[in-house]
Amino acid sequence: MPTPDLRVAAGGLKEAPEGAGDSYAEALAAFPYFLVRPDRRLLSYDEIGPKTPHRAPSFEPEWDRYIKLIHAQAREELRSLVEADLRRLVASADATPSFVRQTVIDMLNHIRSEVRLADQADPVGLEEEYDRIRYALDLEEMIASVVRVADRAIDELDRRTTTPVVKQALHRIAQSYAEPLSLKSLAQELKIHPVYLGQLFHQETGSTFTEYFNRYRVDKAKALLVEGRYKVHEIAQMVGYPDTRYFYKKFKRYVGVSPMDYRDLQ
Repeated sequence: MPTPDLRVAAGGLKEAPEGAGDSYAEALAAFPYFLVRPDRRLLSYDEIGPKTPHRAPSFEPEWDRYIKLIHAQAREELRSLVEADLRRLVASADATPSFVRQTVIDMLNHIRSEVRLADQADPVGLEEEYDRIRYALDLEEMIASVVRVADRAIDELDRRTTTPVVKQALHRIAQSYAEPLSLKSLAQELKIHPVYLGQLFHQETGSTFTEYFNRYRVDKAKALLVEGRYKVHEIAQMVGYPDTRYFYKKFKRYVGVSPMDYRDLQ
Protein backbone atom coordinates (compact mmCIF):
# COMPACT_ATOMS: atom_id res chain seq x y z
CA MET A 1 0.00 0.00 0.00
CA PRO A 2 1.58 3.34 -1.02
CA THR A 3 2.60 5.78 1.71
CA PRO A 4 0.44 8.95 1.62
CA ASP A 5 2.17 12.22 0.86
CA LEU A 6 1.74 13.50 4.39
CA ARG A 7 2.90 17.00 5.35
CA VAL A 8 2.73 18.48 8.82
CA ALA A 9 2.97 22.15 9.81
CA ALA A 10 3.48 22.93 13.48
CA GLY A 11 2.87 26.05 15.51
CA GLY A 12 5.04 27.12 18.43
CA LEU A 13 4.78 25.79 21.98
CA LYS A 14 2.20 27.75 24.01
CA GLU A 15 0.66 27.69 27.42
CA ALA A 16 -2.38 25.39 27.41
CA PRO A 17 -5.24 25.83 26.96
CA GLU A 18 -5.16 29.57 26.25
CA GLY A 19 -2.40 29.36 23.65
CA ALA A 20 -3.89 26.53 21.60
CA GLY A 21 -5.58 28.92 19.18
CA ASP A 22 -2.38 30.90 18.63
CA SER A 23 -0.39 27.73 17.97
CA TYR A 24 -3.00 26.57 15.46
CA ALA A 25 -2.90 29.95 13.68
CA GLU A 26 0.90 29.68 13.42
CA ALA A 27 0.62 26.19 11.93
CA LEU A 28 -1.79 27.56 9.31
CA ALA A 29 0.68 30.37 8.50
CA ALA A 30 3.54 27.87 8.12
CA PHE A 31 1.70 25.43 5.84
CA PRO A 32 1.93 27.48 2.57
CA TYR A 33 5.72 27.37 2.88
CA PHE A 34 5.68 23.78 1.66
CA LEU A 35 5.32 25.43 -1.75
CA VAL A 36 8.87 26.80 -1.54
CA ARG A 37 10.24 23.90 0.51
CA PRO A 38 8.86 20.90 -1.39
CA ASP A 39 11.50 18.52 0.00
CA ARG A 40 10.19 18.94 3.56
CA ARG A 41 7.49 16.89 5.26
CA LEU A 42 7.54 18.80 8.55
CA LEU A 43 7.69 22.59 8.91
CA SER A 44 7.67 24.58 12.11
CA TYR A 45 6.40 28.14 12.35
CA ASP A 46 9.63 29.00 14.17
CA GLU A 47 11.49 28.34 10.90
CA ILE A 48 9.54 30.88 8.87
CA GLY A 49 8.18 33.44 11.30
CA PRO A 50 7.82 35.80 12.90
CA LYS A 51 10.52 37.50 10.86
CA THR A 52 11.37 40.85 9.43
CA PRO A 53 9.71 41.37 6.02
CA HIS A 54 11.15 39.12 3.34
CA ARG A 55 13.34 40.61 0.66
CA ALA A 56 11.82 40.01 -2.75
CA PRO A 57 13.95 37.65 -4.85
CA SER A 58 15.85 39.25 -7.73
CA PHE A 59 13.77 37.37 -10.27
CA GLU A 60 12.38 38.69 -13.55
CA PRO A 61 11.20 36.31 -16.31
CA GLU A 62 12.18 37.13 -19.88
CA TRP A 63 8.71 38.23 -20.92
CA ASP A 64 9.73 38.93 -24.51
CA ARG A 65 10.98 35.37 -24.84
CA TYR A 66 7.64 34.04 -23.57
CA ILE A 67 5.76 36.11 -26.14
CA LYS A 68 8.01 35.08 -29.01
CA LEU A 69 7.53 31.40 -28.15
CA ILE A 70 3.74 31.87 -28.05
CA HIS A 71 3.69 33.46 -31.49
CA ALA A 72 6.08 30.78 -32.78
CA GLN A 73 3.72 28.11 -31.37
CA ALA A 74 6.73 26.50 -29.68
CA ARG A 75 4.73 24.64 -27.02
CA GLU A 76 7.40 22.30 -25.72
CA GLU A 77 10.05 25.00 -25.49
CA LEU A 78 7.57 27.26 -23.71
CA ARG A 79 6.68 24.50 -21.24
CA SER A 80 10.38 23.97 -20.50
CA LEU A 81 10.91 27.71 -19.97
CA VAL A 82 7.96 27.99 -17.55
CA GLU A 83 9.15 24.99 -15.55
CA ALA A 84 12.78 26.17 -15.44
CA ASP A 85 11.83 29.71 -14.35
CA LEU A 86 9.49 28.60 -11.57
CA ARG A 87 11.87 25.95 -10.24
CA ARG A 88 14.65 28.54 -10.22
CA LEU A 89 12.41 30.93 -8.30
CA VAL A 90 11.38 28.34 -5.72
CA ALA A 91 15.04 27.40 -5.18
CA SER A 92 15.85 31.01 -4.25
CA ALA A 93 16.60 31.49 -0.55
CA ASP A 94 14.36 34.59 -0.50
CA ALA A 95 11.32 32.99 -2.16
CA THR A 96 8.02 33.17 -0.29
CA PRO A 97 4.70 31.52 -1.20
CA SER A 98 3.08 34.91 -1.86
CA PHE A 99 5.89 36.00 -4.20
CA VAL A 100 5.70 32.72 -6.13
CA ARG A 101 1.93 33.06 -6.52
CA GLN A 102 2.24 36.68 -7.67
CA THR A 103 4.91 35.71 -10.20
CA VAL A 104 2.66 33.00 -11.64
CA ILE A 105 -0.23 35.48 -11.85
CA ASP A 106 2.10 37.91 -13.65
CA MET A 107 2.91 35.14 -16.14
CA LEU A 108 -0.81 34.54 -16.77
CA ASN A 109 -1.47 38.27 -17.22
CA HIS A 110 1.36 38.69 -19.73
CA ILE A 111 0.15 35.72 -21.75
CA ARG A 112 -3.45 36.96 -21.76
CA SER A 113 -2.37 40.39 -22.94
CA GLU A 114 -1.24 38.78 -26.20
CA VAL A 115 -4.70 37.53 -27.13
CA ARG A 116 -7.15 39.84 -25.42
CA LEU A 117 -9.57 41.71 -27.68
CA ALA A 118 -12.18 44.30 -26.86
CA ASP A 119 -15.04 41.81 -27.21
CA GLN A 120 -13.29 39.02 -25.30
CA ALA A 121 -12.78 39.76 -21.64
CA ASP A 122 -11.28 36.34 -20.86
CA PRO A 123 -10.30 34.48 -24.05
CA VAL A 124 -8.01 31.99 -22.29
CA GLY A 125 -10.08 31.07 -19.20
CA LEU A 126 -7.89 33.05 -16.84
CA GLU A 127 -10.37 33.49 -14.00
CA GLU A 128 -10.56 29.75 -13.31
CA GLU A 129 -6.76 29.55 -13.28
CA TYR A 130 -6.57 32.46 -10.81
CA ASP A 131 -8.61 30.37 -8.38
CA ARG A 132 -6.33 27.38 -8.84
CA ILE A 133 -3.23 29.50 -8.17
CA ARG A 134 -4.68 31.01 -5.00
CA TYR A 135 -5.14 27.60 -3.41
CA ALA A 136 -2.36 25.56 -5.04
CA LEU A 137 0.00 23.90 -2.57
CA ASP A 138 2.22 22.30 -5.16
CA LEU A 139 4.52 23.86 -7.75
CA GLU A 140 3.44 21.30 -10.35
CA GLU A 141 -0.12 22.66 -10.15
CA MET A 142 1.15 26.18 -10.85
CA ILE A 143 3.30 25.07 -13.78
CA ALA A 144 0.30 23.22 -15.21
CA SER A 145 -1.86 26.38 -14.94
CA VAL A 146 0.64 28.52 -16.86
CA VAL A 147 1.08 25.84 -19.53
CA ARG A 148 -2.71 25.50 -19.95
CA VAL A 149 -3.12 29.25 -20.44
CA ALA A 150 -0.18 29.36 -22.87
CA ASP A 151 -1.68 26.50 -24.89
CA ARG A 152 -5.04 28.27 -25.05
CA ALA A 153 -3.32 31.50 -26.11
CA ILE A 154 -1.54 29.71 -28.94
CA ASP A 155 -4.79 28.04 -30.04
CA GLU A 156 -6.69 31.34 -29.90
CA LEU A 157 -4.09 33.24 -31.91
CA ASP A 158 -3.96 30.46 -34.48
CA ARG A 159 -7.77 30.39 -34.71
CA ARG A 160 -7.98 34.13 -35.36
CA THR A 161 -5.27 34.48 -37.96
CA THR A 162 -5.08 32.40 -41.10
CA THR A 163 -3.39 34.86 -43.45
CA PRO A 164 0.43 34.66 -43.17
CA VAL A 165 0.87 38.40 -43.65
CA VAL A 166 -1.46 39.17 -40.69
CA LYS A 167 0.42 36.66 -38.55
CA GLN A 168 3.62 38.48 -39.46
CA ALA A 169 2.03 41.82 -38.58
CA LEU A 170 0.90 40.54 -35.17
CA HIS A 171 4.31 39.06 -34.51
CA ARG A 172 5.94 42.39 -35.39
CA ILE A 173 3.62 44.22 -32.98
CA ALA A 174 4.48 41.74 -30.21
CA GLN A 175 8.18 42.32 -30.76
CA SER A 176 8.11 46.09 -31.30
CA TYR A 177 5.08 47.55 -29.50
CA ALA A 178 7.33 50.10 -27.76
CA GLU A 179 8.53 51.44 -31.11
CA PRO A 180 6.76 54.07 -33.28
CA LEU A 181 5.19 51.47 -35.57
CA SER A 182 2.57 52.48 -38.16
CA LEU A 183 0.45 50.65 -40.70
CA LYS A 184 2.37 52.33 -43.51
CA SER A 185 5.82 51.39 -42.17
CA LEU A 186 4.66 47.85 -41.43
CA ALA A 187 3.22 47.48 -44.93
CA GLN A 188 6.56 48.58 -46.39
CA GLU A 189 8.36 45.93 -44.32
CA LEU A 190 5.93 43.23 -45.45
CA LYS A 191 5.97 44.48 -49.05
CA ILE A 192 2.21 44.89 -49.28
CA HIS A 193 -0.05 47.87 -49.99
CA PRO A 194 -1.05 49.56 -46.71
CA VAL A 195 -4.74 49.76 -47.69
CA TYR A 196 -4.86 46.03 -48.41
CA LEU A 197 -2.98 45.23 -45.20
CA GLY A 198 -5.40 47.40 -43.25
CA GLN A 199 -8.37 45.55 -44.76
CA LEU A 200 -6.90 42.13 -43.99
CA PHE A 201 -5.95 43.19 -40.48
CA HIS A 202 -9.43 44.45 -39.68
CA GLN A 203 -11.06 41.39 -41.20
CA GLU A 204 -9.03 38.95 -39.08
CA THR A 205 -8.66 40.82 -35.78
CA GLY A 206 -11.90 42.79 -35.70
CA SER A 207 -9.95 46.01 -35.09
CA THR A 208 -8.16 48.62 -37.13
CA PHE A 209 -4.38 48.51 -36.92
CA THR A 210 -4.27 51.69 -34.81
CA GLU A 211 -6.93 50.46 -32.38
CA TYR A 212 -5.25 47.08 -31.99
CA PHE A 213 -1.80 48.63 -31.55
CA ASN A 214 -2.94 51.09 -28.88
CA ARG A 215 -4.99 48.48 -27.05
CA TYR A 216 -2.02 46.12 -27.14
CA ARG A 217 0.19 48.77 -25.55
CA VAL A 218 -2.42 49.53 -22.90
CA ASP A 219 -2.80 45.84 -22.04
CA LYS A 220 0.97 45.65 -21.59
CA ALA A 221 0.78 48.70 -19.33
CA LYS A 222 -1.99 47.08 -17.26
CA ALA A 223 0.17 44.03 -16.61
CA LEU A 224 3.07 46.26 -15.53
CA LEU A 225 0.81 48.33 -13.26
CA VAL A 226 -0.40 45.20 -11.49
CA GLU A 227 3.20 44.15 -10.86
CA GLY A 228 3.73 47.40 -8.96
CA ARG A 229 7.46 47.60 -9.70
CA TYR A 230 7.49 50.72 -11.88
CA LYS A 231 6.22 54.28 -11.74
CA VAL A 232 3.53 55.34 -14.18
CA HIS A 233 5.84 57.53 -16.27
CA GLU A 234 8.31 54.63 -16.52
CA ILE A 235 5.56 52.30 -17.73
CA ALA A 236 4.46 54.88 -20.30
CA GLN A 237 7.99 54.87 -21.75
CA MET A 238 8.21 51.06 -21.62
CA VAL A 239 5.06 50.58 -23.73
CA GLY A 240 5.89 53.26 -26.30
CA TYR A 241 4.33 56.50 -25.01
CA PRO A 242 7.09 59.07 -24.33
CA ASP A 243 4.42 61.66 -23.53
CA THR A 244 2.95 60.64 -20.16
CA ARG A 245 -0.12 62.84 -20.60
CA TYR A 246 -0.91 61.15 -23.91
CA PHE A 247 -0.46 57.78 -22.22
CA TYR A 248 -2.98 58.78 -19.52
CA LYS A 249 -5.44 59.81 -22.23
CA LYS A 250 -5.13 56.53 -24.15
CA PHE A 251 -5.23 54.43 -21.00
CA LYS A 252 -8.40 56.07 -19.72
CA ARG A 253 -10.02 55.70 -23.13
CA TYR A 254 -9.51 51.94 -23.25
CA VAL A 255 -9.76 51.07 -19.55
CA GLY A 256 -12.17 53.70 -18.26
CA VAL A 257 -9.98 54.82 -15.35
CA SER A 258 -6.57 56.44 -14.98
CA PRO A 259 -3.44 54.28 -14.59
CA MET A 260 -3.15 55.20 -10.89
CA ASP A 261 -6.80 54.36 -10.24
CA TYR A 262 -6.38 51.06 -12.09
CA ARG A 263 -3.38 50.15 -9.92
CA ASP A 264 -5.31 51.03 -6.75
CA LEU A 265 -8.26 48.91 -7.87
CA GLN A 266 -6.00 45.91 -8.38
